[in-house]
Order: sequence, then C-alpha cells, then structure tokens
Amino acid sequence: MQSHVSPNGQEVMYWRTTVSGWVLGLAVTADGGAFDEHLYGGSKPPVRLPSEGWAEWGDSFGLPPDWS
Repeated sequence: MQSHVSPNGQEVMYWRTTVSGWVLGLAVTADGGAFDEHLYGGSKPPVRLPSEGWAEWGDSFGLPPDWS
C-alpha cells in the first residue's frame, strides 16, 4: 500500500495495486468538524489529491464503477 499526506496535514490518500493490476484508492479530507471520503479506481496510481481538482476521485455517494 502507498500513501501521501498533504503539506497541511488535512488530507491523506492511500492506494494499492490489485493482483489484476487495477489500482484502488481512498482519500480522506478534513472539512471543518467532519471528514469527506473519496474513492479512486484506475489503471495507474492517483497523482493528485481530490482537493487539487482531480476529477478521477469519486465520493462515497457517487462510487466509481469499481467500488459498487
């Protein structure tokens, strides 16, 4: 498993390459007194955090197809 924490410590992402070669990831962002959860699925590891505007991240309500 790989991970990356934002410079301000308010966001973290984790990802893992499955045995099939597909990459699944999870990011958590601190949002005031709550947390936002984002999910990732793709052929390559994520390169940016969800807050950096990367549209590849979904949230737990609009799951990427790989997570349903």
